[in-house]
Amino acid sequence: MRGLLGLLLCLTWGALALAQERITNFDIDIAVERSGDILITETLDLISTGDNIKRGIFRELPVRYTFMGVSQTQKYERLSIQRDGRDAPVSVSRNGNALVWRIGQEDVFLDPGPHQYVIRYRVENAVRRHGDRDELYWNATGTYWDFPIEAAQATVRFPDDATVTITKVATGRFGSEDSNALIDTDRNVVTFTTTGALPRNAGMTISAAIAPGVIAPLSAAQKRALFWIRYGALIMLSVGGLGLLLFYYRQWSRVGRDPQKPPVFARYGPPKDETGQDYSPAAVHYIHHKGLRGTDALSAMLMQLGGQDVLDIQADKKVTTIRQLPAPITGDDAQTLVHLLMAKRGGTLVLDGETDTPFHKALAKFHGIIAKKYGPKYYRYNLGWAVLGFLGSLALTFAVVFSPVAKNSLGVLGLFIALLVMNALFVFLLPAPTRYGAQISSEIDGFKLYLETAEKKRINTADPLGTRPPAMTVKLYERFLPYAMALGVEKPWTKQFETSMPVEAKAYRPNYAHGNAFKSGGSPVNFSRSLGKTLTAGVAAAAPVSQSSGSGFSCG
Repeated sequence: MRGLLGLLLCLTWGALALAQERITNFDIDIAVERSGDILITETLDLISTGDNIKRGIFRELPVRYTFMGVSQTQKYERLSIQRDGRDAPVSVSRNGNALVWRIGQEDVFLDPGPHQYVIRYRVENAVRRHGDRDELYWNATGTYWDFPIEAAQATVRFPDDATVTITKVATGRFGSEDSNALIDTDRNVVTFTTTGALPRNAGMTISAAIAPGVIAPLSAAQKRALFWIRYGALIMLSVGGLGLLLFYYRQWSRVGRDPQKPPVFARYGPPKDETGQDYSPAAVHYIHHKGLRGTDALSAMLMQLGGQDVLDIQADKKVTTIRQLPAPITGDDAQTLVHLLMAKRGGTLVLDGETDTPFHKALAKFHGIIAKKYGPKYYRYNLGWAVLGFLGSLALTFAVVFSPVAKNSLGVLGLFIALLVMNALFVFLLPAPTRYGAQISSEIDGFKLYLETAEKKRINTADPLGTRPPAMTVKLYERFLPYAMALGVEKPWTKQFETSMPVEAKAYRPNYAHGNAFKSGGSPVNFSRSLGKTLTAGVAAAAPVSQSSGSGFSCG
């Protein structure tokens, strides 16, 4: 009884094993021709149960492959396909990167059981010429099968006068580096045999190489195509980069060269414009810094207006009140600022920590006026040429990226980096002062030199006009302090005042500034710091919510 039961179990398991759909043997014979083409004969022995294999099978072959980082198209010529010794009907379609041969008829079902398919086809120019070797790299079985492959064998036959020098095999799913196969080499023939079954969607990829000279060399057209694949990116980036460099150099020579700057020597007052008026602190700040930075220019202007008895500033802990006084306003920039701040406020501006959109709009308008008045006439950024060069670089980059050329080399990476550096370099080099701007900048630098070095020693070197530094007085200190603040040298200027006139400096209190915010010690330095800090806080607090993270009177 037990023997009968064991026999029944064996028969059951045997039937189940026979019923499983699978490829029992997959034999691939690859004849490598001297032209570089390969002739492939695939013999598949399989078991069908009507589950996945109902009307026939699908043979899927990759259409595109990557060589030297460039996608290439594989060309196939179908020679014959037979099933069980008879020609089989075939329909052709595409499935992503796969060329699909559907072997069978829609209205004809296969009988369950074993079947044999023999597929013959040619692949054009499948041998890859690397220069030091000619290689056949081939996905022998494919990885598209929905059922396992019990055994697979691939035989590669090179021409008789060839000798196989390099072999490699990989088994498993796509991207696997497993090597569960044996390799047997006999001079010009190499055979790859799996050592275990391949699960569904797994396959065997082989590689075999011989020395150059057996396979016919590439044609002139193929050599040109391969040369372009290898070096096209380097050529495009080199030629395009050189052209861009010449373009940038020409524009830099034409508009980006700095005019010869006059020598800088100490000047004992701010420069004057064509009308003979002193440049305002805001103008000096903008020309020197090539834009407005923080609230220094605003603080300097308000400080100057206070010293001219035009404004009165009351700064307490949380509220700053600025009132216009009935005194004449000197200078176009000062008149513009007072008009923008006070015209619609009845002569009183209150910064109390609340959002004040009109105030910020007034500052933005003043910024625009200063930028327009002291911008292009003094300094040109030449951004148009920089943008044109950047667009050229972008077009060159797109041309390289989307061309069928190898891009995965250190040379290509280096040229891309050089292109980026060149654009950044000329964005820095193209801006340049005008001749008039260079002259005024030199005068401002000389004035700044006087303000920041006065504390170290009395400047006793006469300038070309024969003038000498004026003696320090409270009036002189107060007159130049706004300029010192605008140029960022209020500390050394104040230090000179304290050194030259210690009694007056200790007692110094500007009559236009009041409130708790200015009671931070007896030093004029503390006063200038307090004024700047108070105005910065007031401007930031008054900013609309969308702007409060940045200064409303920042850079240009």
